[in-house]
Amino acid sequence: MHDGDEALRIQRMEIGSFSQRRDGLIHRKVIPFAIVVQPTHGWYEVAGPRQTVRVNAGEICVVAADTPVAFGHHQVQGELRARWLHVQATWRDLIDPVALFRTPACVQGPGAKRIGGLLDELLAADIDATLPGRLRRIALAYHVLAEALSRLPADPEADRVMAAASRLGPLLGWMRANLHRAIEVGHLARVARVSRSRLHALFAEHLRHTPMGMLMELRLAQAARLLLTTDDQLAVIAESTGFGDAFHFSRRFARRYGASPRRYRREQGLKLGMEEVG
Repeated sequence: MHDGDEALRIQRMEIGSFSQRRDGLIHRKVIPFAIVVQPTHGWYEVAGPRQTVRVNAGEICVVAADTPVAFGHHQVQGELRARWLHVQATWRDLIDPVALFRTPACVQGPGAKRIGGLLDELLAADIDATLPGRLRRIALAYHVLAEALSRLPADPEADRVMAAASRLGPLLGWMRANLHRAIEVGHLARVARVSRSRLHALFAEHLRHTPMGMLMELRLAQAARLLLTTDDQLAVIAESTGFGDAFHFSRRFARRYGASPRRYRREQGLKLGMEEVG
């Protein structure tokens, strides 16, 4: 085993396919899961914060988690068909590995064909509820990520993000595990065993956030996951992610994701019961 391999894991995933007949539909998404999607009939125009890509039938689009994107749906002969994988993967319980690459991105040629075959295998395995079937899905999802990421350009910020995981990973892991608690900067400094000023300097250097700003990002990302993978009431989600009340939670959430929690849950199109891997 290579050093650090054990720190890379898939936590949740969802595989699916669809057929759509509304030409020109713009589907805006920002979800806490990486997206791997292949149109098999028709094509997408995918616009992200830094670039726009065209994804033709048979090609693969890859989008990092928490990236605001707009999928423009374009039919051929009155229909768009696609298959997709949504996956929550982390390195050192902190980084979406897809975020180390420049997305949205398009994979073409033999690589796209190979990934499409793996998506087909995942769809076929999705009906197998046995332990071997579950293990096969996990292995296939890792294979999809490996094939896709090996063909993407690295993000210019990748080295800084990886340094942040090395330096601040344990503290961020503690923050994730304690989102339900009221946390102040002093708590974080004591957990990290540094002064408050040093803590602010570390967060500015590695994450370009204040400690409390990063805590808010973690709270909101976890709330988004719960909205998409559970049917918990808003008050329950607000409490479990450390917000004082549902009103405060809704206001903060809408500011970050551009929609109220109820609208976000309704429009983002994930199934309840996304498969939890580990």
